[in-house]
Amino acid sequence: MLNFCRFSALAFLMLLGHFDQALGQGADGQPRRGGHLIFGTSKTMTTPHPFIGSRSVSASIKESMYQSLVAYDEKGDLQGVLASEWSSKQGNAVWAFQLRQGVKFHNGKEMSAEDVVWSVNYIMDPDNGAGGYGVLSRTVKEVKSTGKYTVEFALKTPDALFPESIEGLEPITVIPANSLAPKTLKVGSQPPPGTGPFKFASWTAGQDLTVARFDDYWGGRPYLDRITFKLIAQDAGRFNALRAGDIHVAERLTPIQAQQAMKGSVRGIQVRSAGITGGRVLAFNFTSVQFKDPLLRQAFALSLDRDAIMNQATLGVGTPKVLNVPPGSVFDKGLPQETKRDLVRARELLKKAGYTGAQIIVLGRRGHEDWLEPVQRMASEAGFNIKLLLDESNIYSEREQQGAFDVVLENVSATNEPGVSYIAEFGCIPEGGARGGNVGLYCNRDFDRLGQQYVKESNINKRAELLRQMAKFLLDDAALYTLGFSNDRWFGWSDKVLGFRNNGQSYFYPKGDGGLAKAWFKN
Repeated sequence: MLNFCRFSALAFLMLLGHFDQALGQGADGQPRRGGHLIFGTSKTMTTPHPFIGSRSVSASIKESMYQSLVAYDEKGDLQGVLASEWSSKQGNAVWAFQLRQGVKFHNGKEMSAEDVVWSVNYIMDPDNGAGGYGVLSRTVKEVKSTGKYTVEFALKTPDALFPESIEGLEPITVIPANSLAPKTLKVGSQPPPGTGPFKFASWTAGQDLTVARFDDYWGGRPYLDRITFKLIAQDAGRFNALRAGDIHVAERLTPIQAQQAMKGSVRGIQVRSAGITGGRVLAFNFTSVQFKDPLLRQAFALSLDRDAIMNQATLGVGTPKVLNVPPGSVFDKGLPQETKRDLVRARELLKKAGYTGAQIIVLGRRGHEDWLEPVQRMASEAGFNIKLLLDESNIYSEREQQGAFDVVLENVSATNEPGVSYIAEFGCIPEGGARGGNVGLYCNRDFDRLGQQYVKESNINKRAELLRQMAKFLLDDAALYTLGFSNDRWFGWSDKVLGFRNNGQSYFYPKGDGGLAKAWFKN
């Protein structure tokens, strides 16, 4: 859910600062080829399936193998990846994308418009369970090739922000035509080939993924021979493995660990803040027996104290938010006011709803105990019977897509166009469609109509006003309960690794050009 994009260009520039200077060739000369880099991750890739599980850490891992048409760069600007340019006609009702020529899949086949059209149609088939189904089925009427390297999307309604809506892997990942049979939900150890700088080598569920250099990568041959993304779920474990040299790069170090490196008490490690990241929301399941009732959703929200949860979970470094929008942006003004904790009112709503203590399942990932334990305690004080389910990432994702929860803790981040993200994550999905990003299956036709106006509007101030109206529906319907940004993620990497880049947030693989494709080992 809420696979939000990036922060503002100004924020990125501030974060980057003089960082590029640290990414030079170093004192020992030009970049060298070779070596096997071990990357410690907080979560594992849930599945190598190119169309399923392409969010958060899974998305960053998959970006070594698979690519999208367009994506945001380090500065928050939309750039072409497999598409080189795009334009609209008929009042934004039709969008044409020019594809890069000479792009090869890992099986040696050249990518063409046929592959893009097939991939999009496969994703749009509700029987295939693709994560991008919700976005595309709401937006796209037809996709067709108009030449070997040109693809045209005819939309159901005009959309001035269509390229933004298909940003990243989840909406559209391109693989060779006919490389997946219909209704293939599991690919095991033989996923279809992609176009990324590295190709699939091996995968052990719940443990690691190894990729090998793709010599014919259109963006230039990578330096590293291989990369293994290794799950080390515990923060202390990742940091200790990095210190010991057992891994070369680690994501999601804590602020305390980063301070140790910056102050010199831990040597041989470079660190960098991931910026405004670690957003957390609680999403309600509109198909659960209990939480179909808006009174129960409202009571649950009123039982919580946002500031207290954030202080406990982030040790005071987090930023509480009513909705996840870029702090200080035009979208961050005039939003609905925060609702304070009110146990008396929460209990009244529970009584009115006729709640008699039925079990409420709150789903989360391992490592999120600091977030969910106060949620459990506070909701219990209001009278809810809470059962916490804390699973490893792959099991968590399966439960989430099955709707096996009443409330789920989700990760989000700030986005340049929050309206596009909220449309993708809360827009109505056609009957029988996969949950995709809209894991709660929220559906409000008035919200959808505002979303349609949003994507047609070229004036950012008018889009901000539409977002405020959309936000009111989400909050009045108790579709979610936003906690805020944790601001507690750092990257760490060995001094022996040069050229590593990330996009300034929690994503360790910059879209398009790829930070790990440019990483290399010095002697």
